[in-house]
Amino acid sequence: MMSLPKLLLFVSLAALCGLSASTYAQEEKHNPPVNTIPINRQRDYPVDLQPELFEDTTGRLTIEDVSSAQFADKFVQSAEKVPNFGYTNSTIWVRLQLRNEDPQISEWMLEYRNPRVQRVAFYVPQPHRATQPFQAVRTGTLYPFYTRSVPSRHFVFKLQLPYDTQQTVYLQLQGDASLSVSLALWPPELFLQESTRDLFIIGFMAGIYFVITASTLFAWSFLREKSYLYYVMFGFALIMFQASYNGTGSQYLWPNQPWLNRYMLPFAVEGLIIFPLLFGTTFLQTKTQLPRLHKLLKSLLYLAGFLLLEIFFVSYRSISLQLSALLVISYLALILAVFSAWRQGYKPARYFLLAWGAASVTMSLTTASLAGLLPFNILTQQSSRPSSALLFVLLPLALADQINLARRERAEALAAALHASNENDRLTREQNVFLEQQVALRTAELVVAKEHAEKAQKAAEAANRAKDRFLANMSHELRTPLNAILGYIQIFHRQPPTSQSLRIMEQSGQHLLALIEDLLDLARIDAGKVALQPTITDLPNLLQAVAAIIRPFAEQKGLTFRTELSETLPPYVTADAKRLRQILLNLLDNAVKFTEVGHVTLSVVVRQRYWQGVALRVTVKDSGIGIAVADMDKIQTPFYRTEQAEQQADGTGLGLALTQKLLALMGSSLVVESVEGVGTVCWFDIELAVGDGEDRGGKRPLIQAVANAAPHLLIVDDKWENRAFLVDLLQPLGFVLSEAENGRSALDWLAHHQPDLILTDLVMPQMDGFTFIERLRQQEAFATLPVIAISASTLDKPDASLAIDGFLLKPFQAEKLFDLLQTLLKLEWVYEQPTVPTPATLKLPASEQIGQLQRLLADGDIAAAEAYVNQLAHEYPTFSSNVLGQLQAFQLRPLRRWLQTLV
Repeated sequence: MMSLPKLLLFVSLAALCGLSASTYAQEEKHNPPVNTIPINRQRDYPVDLQPELFEDTTGRLTIEDVSSAQFADKFVQSAEKVPNFGYTNSTIWVRLQLRNEDPQISEWMLEYRNPRVQRVAFYVPQPHRATQPFQAVRTGTLYPFYTRSVPSRHFVFKLQLPYDTQQTVYLQLQGDASLSVSLALWPPELFLQESTRDLFIIGFMAGIYFVITASTLFAWSFLREKSYLYYVMFGFALIMFQASYNGTGSQYLWPNQPWLNRYMLPFAVEGLIIFPLLFGTTFLQTKTQLPRLHKLLKSLLYLAGFLLLEIFFVSYRSISLQLSALLVISYLALILAVFSAWRQGYKPARYFLLAWGAASVTMSLTTASLAGLLPFNILTQQSSRPSSALLFVLLPLALADQINLARRERAEALAAALHASNENDRLTREQNVFLEQQVALRTAELVVAKEHAEKAQKAAEAANRAKDRFLANMSHELRTPLNAILGYIQIFHRQPPTSQSLRIMEQSGQHLLALIEDLLDLARIDAGKVALQPTITDLPNLLQAVAAIIRPFAEQKGLTFRTELSETLPPYVTADAKRLRQILLNLLDNAVKFTEVGHVTLSVVVRQRYWQGVALRVTVKDSGIGIAVADMDKIQTPFYRTEQAEQQADGTGLGLALTQKLLALMGSSLVVESVEGVGTVCWFDIELAVGDGEDRGGKRPLIQAVANAAPHLLIVDDKWENRAFLVDLLQPLGFVLSEAENGRSALDWLAHHQPDLILTDLVMPQMDGFTFIERLRQQEAFATLPVIAISASTLDKPDASLAIDGFLLKPFQAEKLFDLLQTLLKLEWVYEQPTVPTPATLKLPASEQIGQLQRLLADGDIAAAEAYVNQLAHEYPTFSSNVLGQLQAFQLRPLRRWLQTLV
């Protein structure tokens, strides 16, 4: 007999094959060409158009071909309201014959409602131009978003149709994506109102999805339940699916990376398959509770992983059809697993079953309509929105129900234990006098067990209170910036934005981002996923950079900000500069935030020197509100804020907790001393290895000029600030520089000039860098001219077919550009010559004295070497000053080499 998983797989495949066969078996209906479509005041706007269609299976016909008399009678009107061709390789031509009978409207918006089509061309006749009879507007998902004439998630074209005139226009639809024909004609003002309302609904739904997903992510970071993580990943996959499906992704998320439109929808569908399967196996515990169905779900997971690799190698049409079939089968398998778990008495499965039942039906309808198996209508296209919202609401309820079930089971076990304890007490009292000793011993044991049970119960209640406090704090911290963002969005629907409102929204977004980053850092450190990355670090420069960040905030509050840095600080140390900067900024930010009058001081002193290291004490002192004695043991607890802090400033209570964890990674700890109303002192000791200046990667001498004849460079970039950077970098070195704003301007300039080399951006308006280089190489005079391409994104990195001599990714190191220029132009540089004292300019000690100093350095006795040099300082001041400076900076290797030149 066939097993249940195999039977489910067989039935699903048979249903899909039957549905596909019945769809493709339908006969094509040919109707005669439609009459002209009248547009008048008696019609309701928008006008849903039912155009004439022609399917070009060869894909080679042009607009001149299909608009000729030969093809006039080959256009037919579809019997369906929205013709759906599915994933087809044909080119679909659309013909519209329009007549404007509305005297009040002469400009129209023609909207093509399929945001996933790769190529869309709109043709309007130009009867007075014989050489170009049609005006063409080309767009699609293969083009950047800025190429669209009307900024909309759908493809919208402006059409001038004066009153009492008639015009025939054409649309050309191409690509591997699902092709359907849904057209509407709008007056401009009605189109603007409708598109605004549509984007508001989409944004509102996306906001709900994001808030619920983010809340679940925060819950997972503390609970560490895999079900929560898989739900979060499914939520992000659903958000990306909606963005890819409705076109808002190409409008807002990746407008300048059109190649992502090829991959985002398949990847999103993969997420809608993989993460629900992982969520189901974890939430339902199928490995132990439903072993047979667990094997089926694991098989579907392996198949989804295989299809994930196929995305990069097979056609868009093929992978879309395979993913559609796998999604339907996976969701049916999940419904069967949830139903089986519910039948076995697992109550949390009821929410899962209700949510997944609706989602399975709507997602199956949507994917089937994309594959061309079902027609496009409101059921197949819009039902996914309410079902997705229902899914997002019910799945967290299922997770909460799972936690409540576990809590109830623990409570029942505790009640049973207490009941057993009372029963044992009753039985013990009924024992006879001969068992009194045993009864007393047993009673004592039961008392101890009861105390442990009560302690466990109190600990559980305290944990629940901590969880509730965490959720309340997080809800407040999330809702505060979100309230400002969503509130101003509502205002923008009634009046244009102001600079102040945009600034408030930006600050709210930055606050939300900082909160998430701190939470993630805490979670990573607790999970052991944060490792220090020590590098050779310029310590004085790092401290000055931190001070430069904090000083404006202190001065804005009228505070005095001071830095007290020891003169004996080593110039270079081995440290994780990012984490050290994060610690200092956290401490200084708290000091400024909780100080209203007085000063904030950053002090760094050397406590002790070693042969290859140094011990520093870093102190942050303020004259702020201070910390009460009762709060000193709690201030480093995440999310804990004192009463004074609640009244004085905003914050999350994460700064000191994160700082303490980072210092623990560095082998140190934070010490806090405070007097309420007087001020606070925070300090920590840290030991760092001292880096030799020569160990910093072989720093090259500073280039001062070009030794050759001045090379002439042409800079091509549409951003003036990028051109200005290159001019300021290269002009002082002796280069002759010229500028052009795009490829077209550069070609005009090159018609009269001959540079030595060209630096060009790749993404530019009018003519991008790819087209510019291609046309440049077609000219014999510039076939071998050196060209260096520059791009701001790794996605724009050219392939081997582009004839360039070098590539730089913004932002780039100036040395990389200098190396390319030196190689391509055979340059010789003039370097800065360091000033080193020589015997001719110094009064030197005797050779025996220099030899004694060399022996002390060879023995590694730095303290004795310093004492010996101080003895020579009176007679040889310049020599002693130079040696002491290098000793205190631990420049030992250069010092030894210099001393060898003196003997």
